[in-house]
Amino acid sequence: ALRHPRRRPYRRRRRGCDDHRVNIAFTEHLGGCSDRAAPFLLVFRRKGLSGLSMSDEVIFSYALNGPKQGQPLHGDAIAEELQSDNLAWVHLDRAHMDTRDWFTDNMAYLDDSVVDALLAEETRPRASSVGDGMMVILRGVNTNEGAALEDMVSIWIWVDSRRIVSLRKSKVRAADEIAEMIGAGTGPTTAGAFLAAMTERLDGRIELAIGEIDDATDALEERLVGHPDPDLRHPITDIRRRTIQLCRHISPQREAVSAIITALHDWIDDQSRRRLSHAHDRLSRKRRVIALVDV
Repeated sequence: ALRHPRRRPYRRRRRGCDDHRVNIAFTEHLGGCSDRAAPFLLVFRRKGLSGLSMSDEVIFSYALNGPKQGQPLHGDAIAEELQSDNLAWVHLDRAHMDTRDWFTDNMAYLDDSVVDALLAEETRPRASSVGDGMMVILRGVNTNEGAALEDMVSIWIWVDSRRIVSLRKSKVRAADEIAEMIGAGTGPTTAGAFLAAMTERLDGRIELAIGEIDDATDALEERLVGHPDPDLRHPITDIRRRTIQLCRHISPQREAVSAIITALHDWIDDQSRRRLSHAHDRLSRKRRVIALVDV
């Protein structure tokens, strides 16, 4: 069970120099030979100083309200804004080798059990209160190039009145859209509005998947009317598989949204609860629609 977060002293992450310049300097010093530079660069990669290593653990970060509202945050400004009285959001790559260290260096006041939950392999949607915050896992259909819509992507979220931390493995377009809205000055400015916006966008992509299943079902029905065809066995099996996958996703997602709606947190305002209730109702209707698919 998750424990109430305990406060720890804020520790600023220190980096001795600019990552990209370090790599260039070492390479140029060794005559531009990558083979000779490799041992040195390996050391800096392990210390998180190499701009030429894998992408940074921070995907993006924004201030959602306060004097910096709508502005992207970088470097030490991320930890400072997350620690302030204003609302800030950081979106992390949970597959990055330095993500856990990022929590240690920048959010040491967050309880270890919360960090463990954010980095756990569990992907089933759920939401639970921990002190003044909530641990939330949501799923959405996969709209990344080359992926099937019903292949789910997950987003792990810690949210309280002053900070939002989200993590993903695969790209979650709903998060990217919210970031674009924040940058344009039309994004959420409260933690409750953020959860509502995220739920609505994930919900919208579920509609896309259901629409595709409906279209495929209609096409099969037209082919089957008066013309039984054994070759249609594989398309029928595929539709059943996609239907089962979506059903497995929607039920726990609906339960997670219900837990957010009923959570006793002041930072979830009435308008956000109404938006979440509408999202919950849509999920319930979609669950019934998918259950009717029988070919």
